[in-house]
Amino acid sequence: MAYISTEDVKAIRTEIKKVFPAKKGWKFSITKEHHSMVHIQIMESKVDLDPENKGDYEVNHYYIDETFKDNKVLRYVFNRIDKIINSVKQFEDRNAGDMSADYADCNFFYSITVGKWDKKFVKIA
Repeated sequence: MAYISTEDVKAIRTEIKKVFPAKKGWKFSITKEHHSMVHIQIMESKVDLDPENKGDYEVNHYYIDETFKDNKVLRYVFNRIDKIINSVKQFEDRNAGDMSADYADCNFFYSITVGKWDKKFVKIA
């Protein structure tokens, strides 16, 4: 069963803020939902993470390299965040070798988004 502790979320938050500090223009919302999900939302940065002006979008962390193959900066930022999440608490699919399992029994789930549905991403000068 998926589970992530408050301490693990705090460690993820601390590490992300160390790599992407607020004094350099980064603003994140990092929250835990139902003890099994972590939401990492990038709210502001000096880097344009929203070149298509969507305001908010979710990043598929399984296909970062393929999705952002033409944008080296976005690929670096999202891969770095993904690496931090997986280094703080090892993400593993405990049913990966079991073809009869109809669900993934992993340590926890996470999402990476740019902006929120009710508060859009802002590129600061």
